[in-house]
Amino acid sequence: METPHDWDEFASLYTAIQNESTLSIEEDVIAELRRQHLLPATSVMDLASGSGRFALPLAQYSDKVILLDWSKEMLRLAQQAAANAQITNLTYRVADWQTLPKTPQAELVFINQLPTLAPSDLAHVTHLAQHAVALNHQVKQDDTLLTAIYQWLKQPLPRPYQVDPDLMRHYADWLTAHHFTFTATSFTYTRTEQTSIADLLPDIDHVFSLSSAQQLAEALTGQSNPNALTETTITYQYQLLTWLSEQH
Repeated sequence: METPHDWDEFASLYTAIQNESTLSIEEDVIAELRRQHLLPATSVMDLASGSGRFALPLAQYSDKVILLDWSKEMLRLAQQAAANAQITNLTYRVADWQTLPKTPQAELVFINQLPTLAPSDLAHVTHLAQHAVALNHQVKQDDTLLTAIYQWLKQPLPRPYQVDPDLMRHYADWLTAHHFTFTATSFTYTRTEQTSIADLLPDIDHVFSLSSAQQLAEALTGQSNPNALTETTITYQYQLLTWLSEQH
């Protein structure tokens, strides 16, 4: 996903995946921002806002929320969702955040899941905030059955899209080096579901014959039927970094 056109094409699917999520990350992040007295705010800029996953709930605690994204389709979907929810205190800006002047754009700058944000970009981001910056990112997603499959294959487990366990540490290192005092908060969610070996095989970069799929199922579940339901536990973890826009 390297261009606005890429995100325009992906916008509907990306939004549908987010809408299917049962995690309470939006509510928990906003509750933490309220606990830290960063909300309510007179204005919030949701930088790289996507289709409004956080912007819409943030609108309950801000006089104005600016959704900034370089994808017109993402913002169209956000506008549609806001209209459906009768939320009117949102504004929409199609732009690449890196082109913004390094002057305050809102009281609070909020960023969720922006893996292309380099630690050195935090200087620019901080200049955009009148008061504070909040940066949320997924750092973990473990599926016990999927992990067992890759162990059986003796292959490294690929990292899920947008999950980066090292990125927040690099941000924290940059903030420390530049004398910013910051707060790090973690949110962990665990859910258990029924699935099957066959359900997971299409997502694995390996060609399975029927016999190898049966061997895998037998090894991991005790049943040679790859379609037999079995239990898997998925653990998600997010980390939120917050800091004031003035150094302390």
